[in-house]
Amino acid sequence: GNAASIAPDVLTRKGAAIYLDVRLQNDIRPEVPLPDGELRALQGTYWSPQTDEVVRLEFKDGALRSVGGSTVLVPVGGGVFRDGESTREWSFEAAGPKMRLSVVDFWPTARLFERIDSPNTGSDSLQTMAGVYRSDDTQTDYRVRLVGGKLEMQWPRYAPAALTPVGTDRFLSPQGWTVGFTRNGKGVVDGLTISTRRLRRFRAERIDAAPAAST
Repeated sequence: GNAASIAPDVLTRKGAAIYLDVRLQNDIRPEVPLPDGELRALQGTYWSPQTDEVVRLEFKDGALRSVGGSTVLVPVGGGVFRDGESTREWSFEAAGPKMRLSVVDFWPTARLFERIDSPNTGSDSLQTMAGVYRSDDTQTDYRVRLVGGKLEMQWPRYAPAALTPVGTDRFLSPQGWTVGFTRNGKGVVDGLTISTRRLRRFRAERIDAAPAAST
């Protein structure tokens, strides 16, 4: 009858899709609710020395989530959370006064993060980072200015990007890039690095005269 008119490969694909969906549902760990206070205690900014990636977490609408994100981190027990309705897992562990985070997702290995303290965002500190930085590899100049008490970075073909402070000498761009400033042995800013999902610590050297670091 009608079944004979359905190609075998179509049936195979449908069967595989059903199997994978059931398997995924079975792999997703059930929620183990936590008090709001315990969820709030995990808020903050986390940085990976391994990848230079920055993750910011907030407690919003009764759940832990990435700042500005819609996907909820669901507690599944033992300090472990799943990323929405997926098998990706975020694991928190207190290490003395510090909080550490391990993320297992589509990367081949776990990414390790540590919670970082609030940055020093005083104008004097930010002014030492304003300047011109050049990448010899790409012959690109990056111009950093202090505008309205905040740092702004501009480079060819892009609009100025406001930099959000996320740690000592470390900032986040609107694109989610990590922008870090480096200092020489005298504490003077001598360069910057840019990290993205595909690029790690791409460096540009300072080419203008840097103001002396405040003591």
